[in-house]
Amino acid sequence: MALLRAVNVGGRTVPMADLRALAEGLGLDDVSTYIASGNLLFRSAHRSPAAVRTLLEPALQERFGFAVETAVRSAARLREVVEGLPFDTTDQVSVSYLLEPMTADGEAALHEHLVNEAVAVVRGDHVYLRTPNGLGQPFLARGHDKRFAATGTSRNWRTAAALADLAAGRHRAGPGGAR
Repeated sequence: MALLRAVNVGGRTVPMADLRALAEGLGLDDVSTYIASGNLLFRSAHRSPAAVRTLLEPALQERFGFAVETAVRSAARLREVVEGLPFDTTDQVSVSYLLEPMTADGEAALHEHLVNEAVAVVRGDHVYLRTPNGLGQPFLARGHDKRFAATGTSRNWRTAAALADLAAGRHRAGPGGAR
């Protein structure tokens, strides 16, 4: 599974049909997309998320004309994220899939700057975020410290759970799994 960052917002248009065609042209199998926010499901002989990211990012830049940072996760990792929910509710929860794990310094800075009852739980290469007032309200203090500025892409809880289910179905379908 590849989760593309900041597509189909702010003029960064990536038509899902074009994304599927690009992925197929790169040799990925059983390619599909889920909603138009850059969720690419596929099977691959590549066993490393880093190898898939290295394959996708330059091709995305060349095809669409702008850099598209991409978080790649296995079906198993997507399932772990869903099963590891640290809150007693899924209401107003999102998950940020990071390109690199957040540093301890970054995590401390993040927690120092949360506002409006927001809660963040960092777990390696992802962050669970609960924003009781909704993501439409600020959850970081104005002028916040940039030490935690880990790059990633976020999905609401419903999408995160759906992607884990879809990827698991592909993993059971045959060798290569969903990557």
